[in-house]
Amino acid sequence: MIETIIKTCSTCKNEKPLEEYARHKVAKDGRQNECKQCSNARHRASYAANREVVNQKHAIYRKENQGRINKNARGKYQERAQIFDRLYGKKLAEQKKQTMGIKLVKRLENAIQVNKICAKCGFTKPVSQFYGHVGSKDGLRARCKACDRQFAIKYKDRVRDRELKRNYGITLDDYRAIFNSQKGVCAICQNPESIAGRTLAVDHDHKTDEIRGLLCSKCNSAIGILGDTSESLYKAYLYLTRKQTNKEEAAG
Repeated sequence: MIETIIKTCSTCKNEKPLEEYARHKVAKDGRQNECKQCSNARHRASYAANREVVNQKHAIYRKENQGRINKNARGKYQERAQIFDRLYGKKLAEQKKQTMGIKLVKRLENAIQVNKICAKCGFTKPVSQFYGHVGSKDGLRARCKACDRQFAIKYKDRVRDRELKRNYGITLDDYRAIFNSQKGVCAICQNPESIAGRTLAVDHDHKTDEIRGLLCSKCNSAIGILGDTSESLYKAYLYLTRKQTNKEEAAG
C-alpha cells in the first residue's frame, strides 16, 4: 500500500496531497509551499490587476527578440518533423504531416519514449502504464495508472464534486439532495439506474443550463436522441398512442 504524503499549503493552510503542489527543484520535498489552486488564483489576480503592463512587456519582448523566437520555433518544428521521419520514413512522413499536421506529435513522442517516472510512487514504469493527458509536455499524466486509481478511490467524493461543479455548476451535496428528493430513482421511468457502476445522470437544459433532475442512462439517452425537445417527445407519444388506438379499433 502506497502511503499518501500530505502537505499544508502556506496560503490557504489546508492539508492536501503532495501532487496538489507544483514541482520545485530547490525545495526539500521537490514541491512548492503553495498549492496549485492558490498559486493559480494568485497569478490570475496579479494578471487581472496588471493586464496592460504585462501585455506591454510581452509585446516589447517579442519585438526585441523576434529572431530568437523564430529560431526556437523552427528548431522545435524540425525536431518534431524528425520524429515523423523516424516513425514513418521520409516519404510517408511528408504525407502524414500534410494529412495529420503536427498535432499528434505528443503521441508520436510517446511511441519513442519507453519509460517514465511516476510522480507519486517514484517507480520507473513503461509509458503504457500512464494515462494520456493533453496538457502535459509528454502527453502523459504525472501519476501512473495504479496511483491514479488509488487517488480516485481515496478522493472519490472530491473528484465527483469537482466534475459536477465544472459540468453543471452544482456541488455533490446538491446532487445528493436531488437524488434523495427523487428517492433514488429516475425522474421519468421511476426506476433506479440499471447499468452497474453508474449513477443517475444530471439532466439540464442546454440553453439555460437549468438542472431539471436526475435520469437513468436509458431515459437520458432517449431524450437526447429525440433532440431534447418537448415537441419531439410529444410527436413520439402521438405516434405510439396512434398505433395503440388503431390496434384497439381493429380488435373492436
